[in-house]
Amino acid sequence: MNCPLINNSKEKKQSHSTQRLPIFQTLCILLLCIIFSTVSAQSIDSTDLEDQIANSNDNHRYEESILLLESIISNPKSNHYDRSNAYIQKALTYKRLYNYNLALNNLDLAFTESTLIQQQRKEVQTRILVERMFVYFDLQRNEESQELLAQIDQKDLKYIKRETTAFFKSMLGIIAMRKKDYQEAEQLFNEAITILEKENPKHLPNVYRAKIILYGELKDHKKAMEAFDTGMSYANKYNSDIYKIIMYEAATLYYRHKGDYKNALAYQEKVSAQRTKYNANNVIGNLNLLEKDLLKQRNKLEIELEKKIRYYLIAIALILVILLFTLWKLLLTTKKKKKII
Repeated sequence: MNCPLINNSKEKKQSHSTQRLPIFQTLCILLLCIIFSTVSAQSIDSTDLEDQIANSNDNHRYEESILLLESIISNPKSNHYDRSNAYIQKALTYKRLYNYNLALNNLDLAFTESTLIQQQRKEVQTRILVERMFVYFDLQRNEESQELLAQIDQKDLKYIKRETTAFFKSMLGIIAMRKKDYQEAEQLFNEAITILEKENPKHLPNVYRAKIILYGELKDHKKAMEAFDTGMSYANKYNSDIYKIIMYEAATLYYRHKGDYKNALAYQEKVSAQRTKYNANNVIGNLNLLEKDLLKQRNKLEIELEKKIRYYLIAIALILVILLFTLWKLLLTTKKKKKII
């Protein structure tokens, strides 16, 4: 025999619970949405970013590059991998403009970000190590570059792009040339050329300028001039001012080493004219001003972000209080119903 009182109480209990459950679920979902909105991160394809920055830099749109990279660095949704890549690209941009101090500074910032990366840490830190070594090598700070070279494990070269591997081989070729191991140097240069012909021919002048110096050491004027003509043809083909400069510089060094000061002076004048056209100093001055403005904006954004985080935390705290209060009321109601039953 059924008891109407008990059945009625059960129905009321179920009805009361079903009324409160959607409210509880809604509050939980709202809380989770707020939490995830504060921690969600974006992920940017590093290859696409590198191509975009290279294209802007090739067309002397350096401010455009810096603005894009700064938008990634200052974006609170960017993850540490994104920021590391952005700092590396900033370093490469300043290296193109011969501002090695800013290049090293950005590589240091990239390394700091990389320490917070979990999965891709080895990849990023290998790239930073290689780029830092290139900077010291360009500065002819041989002791530092050799120390960094000793830290590079050959198996870690899988983390760098093929064209960067070509630069690496080219640098090893220059080191071999300094040791008078000319056969090894030429082989390394040819390996670098083979890679770049397939991967990115616009960088070939970087290797041919080294071959000019090599053939100067070997006193092979014909091959030296062939290397100059080939390297210059690629610089003209891709309209690369920076590679025109280094080809003229290589020719200047070649003729100076030969004692042909007339030709050395002629090529030095071409270097000066090309550098004036390139106008790296004025570009750096403009970028320094841009960096100062961006730093002010970044500080302002950080202050605003701190305020937003504070508001989020207050909102989360209030929601938690409401949740606890709702649970407490629900428990009280349940206890009363049990007593009634």
